[in-house]
Amino acid sequence: ELAVDRIPRRQSVALHVRILTGMADEPDTYNGVSEICESTLSKATQHYDGRGLADAFDRYGIQWASLTGRQSTLVRAV
Repeated sequence: ELAVDRIPRRQSVALHVRILTGMADEPDTYNGVSEICESTLSKATQHYDGRGLADAFDRYGIQWASLTGRQSTLVRAV
């Protein structure tokens, strides 16, 4: 699903990704795995370590946030 809200004379993008799995979906043997997956999304990539990724976000003025809820995981870049 893609939602687009155009605002005249504005050049900005907000990205919200909702992963439809969360803490309620975890078996007891993997308790906390959703949180681990969510937090690793902002740690590093193939080309950037954590600091390089943070610097790249800062260079473009991107604010990054993520959270794990009971039924879903949300990643947001504004």
